[in-house]
Order: sequence, then C-alpha cells, then structure tokens
Amino acid sequence: MQRHGKLKQLLSAMALASGLAALPACVSTSPDARLAAVLVQVEQAGWLAMPLPTSQFTLMAFGRPAPHAHPVLRVYIEGDGFAWVDPYTPSFDPTPSKALALTLAQLDPALAVVYLGRPCQYVRGLARQGCDDNRWWTSHRFAPAVMQSTHAALDTLKQRYQASQLELVGYSGGGTVAAVVAAQRNDVRRLVTVAGNLDPATWTRINRLSPLVAVQNPADMAAQLAHLPQLHFVGRDDPVIPPAISQSYQQGFAEGSKPQVRMIEGFNHHCCWAQAWHSLLQEAFPAPLP
Repeated sequence: MQRHGKLKQLLSAMALASGLAALPACVSTSPDARLAAVLVQVEQAGWLAMPLPTSQFTLMAFGRPAPHAHPVLRVYIEGDGFAWVDPYTPSFDPTPSKALALTLAQLDPALAVVYLGRPCQYVRGLARQGCDDNRWWTSHRFAPAVMQSTHAALDTLKQRYQASQLELVGYSGGGTVAAVVAAQRNDVRRLVTVAGNLDPATWTRINRLSPLVAVQNPADMAAQLAHLPQLHFVGRDDPVIPPAISQSYQQGFAEGSKPQVRMIEGFNHHCCWAQAWHSLLQEAFPAPLP
C-alpha cells in the first residue's frame, strides 16, 4: 500500500508537470500504458521525474537524487523509442515500450546518474508542444533542433546537480545524439555508446531506407571527437545497427586516434546489455579520469 501511494503521488506530480491525464486501466500498448510502466520503474528505484522545458520541446529526465554537489554527471540518452508502428506507419507517440537505456542507468552505481528521454517521449498535455509533427522521431530525429534541445536539457541538468563535467552514454539512436552533442560541447569528458547509430548515412544506405533529413552525423565530426575518450559497444548479431556502422564511423579517424569499438559475440540490439552491464561498466569507466 505504501508503494502504491508513492506511485500515485508520482503520477500526480507528473500530471501537474506535463498535463498527464488519467491513465486507462487495461491498455497494454497505448502511450499512457507505456508511460505508466516507466513511472513504476522510476518510482521503485526511488528516482525523480524531471520535465525539462526547452525552446523547442520538453525533454523528460529521470534521475537519482544527488546527495550533494557532484563534479561529474553521467547521462544516459534513450534510443528512438516507439517511432514506428510498422515499416510504413509512424507512431503517434515515441515513448519507448521498453526503455533499455533507463534500465542501464538504474544499474549504474555512480552517485550522479540521470536518464534523458528524446523529444516527445514521456510527455503529455501542454508539454507535448512541438510534438504534433512525427518528423521529430522519424525523418528529422537527428536534426539541429533536436540537438539544440538536448544541449539545453544537459545545461539544466548540470545546474541541478551542480556538475561541471558530463559523461554521456547513448543507446541506439541515443548514441547518435550523444556523439553529436559531445562533438559540440567542451564539458564532455567521456563518450560511451551501446548499439549506437554512429553513422546514420551509412545506416540508411545499407538498410535501403529513405535518407534522414537535416541529419547531423557523428561520422562527419571526427575532427571534433578525436580528442575525446570513447568506447562503443556493438552486438555482433545486431540486425538493427550492424557492426558495419561503427566500422564506418571508425574510418573517419586518423590512425592513432580511432575510437575503441568493442564487438561482443552473441549480443544483438536488445540482448544482453542489461544482464552484462555491471561488467561492461568496468570497461566503459575503468578508473576516474583526471
């Protein structure tokens, strides 16, 4: 009963922050049901829900309360979510059906850890301003407006946690966003991706998909990223983001500055990142950086 009461309080707070209406009781695939499932996961972990308004979108963040100011904030960025109902039909709402990046973030024992959703994920009511156009999670998912909103959200999170530096972990399409904003900032000290789409142009070409519009591509930013410590985890059996994508990304870097790619046998786009994350974290963040 106590846990149920806490969840009710969290839902009420979210309703005030983002205009969330009463959730239908028996809908398993609706956006509200997907949101409710994530809120249960957040509440059970004792995390906070943090809507972050920006000029274009409201981005939703969930994070562990920081007991005090912490110099380094680690931010996990979600993938594309429920972007398509089928290969021909964009979804109305990209809230993930399974938020793998959130699961990875909650497995991370670091003191200052935050999960950041992508535009139009998790938001309702007035907070969905700018989300009446599905291009922001389909054709324009990596456009400058998306990156600008991410920058603004990261700036706000740094202030809330009183952090001076960031470590970014991006899953799937969140890897694209993490790499692009890392290339454009001077406060990111480490970049890690999990099944990350590090070269959207190559990804659309080899999968025979329509090219994305106004895309900002990490593969074109090697000069800005060459100095940054990086580690990119890739599933050998991933049909969504195959190994060729990270290999194409690596090719843009000069010898001696190529980012590290860790190919893992038996892993695909979803399995088995959560099960192995405790050990993979030791590789991703082996020791405090100076």
